[in-house]
Amino acid sequence: MNADEPFDGEAPIELIATGAVTTLTLLVGFGLLLAGVRFFWIAYVVGFAGVLPLAVGCARAYRLRAHRADTDTKTRENTDPLEELRERYARGELTDEEFDRRVERLLATAAGENARWNDERGRGERPTADGDREREGGVKIGSYHP
Repeated sequence: MNADEPFDGEAPIELIATGAVTTLTLLVGFGLLLAGVRFFWIAYVVGFAGVLPLAVGCARAYRLRAHRADTDTKTRENTDPLEELRERYARGELTDEEFDRRVERLLATAAGENARWNDERGRGERPTADGDREREGGVKIGSYHP
């Protein structure tokens, strides 16, 4: 969510912060007015010119940090496992032997999946997430699911 995006149905944290600070400022200001405090108007200046921009800025910073963390998580989920191994090796987290062993295991796993995929593809089928096979027309083969 970008700071310039319109309201999308869920209450952004900036709107919540704005409403809370506005309510608090009005309550304090009118409370001071009713109490007979001569300089009650200072509550409005402090609330609307000081606390409100600070609260909205903090809310935006929080939302942007959460968005970056979410984006980083999605990026990590979509990262190539071999590339991740290379990065860990470059940072010194893996020894030469450990790196070689993991790369071989990764390539063996990928080769096995590709062989199974090519074999089933030759018959017009593809594997599904639950281990069954599916023909090109979308009909599952292999197990019965009532």
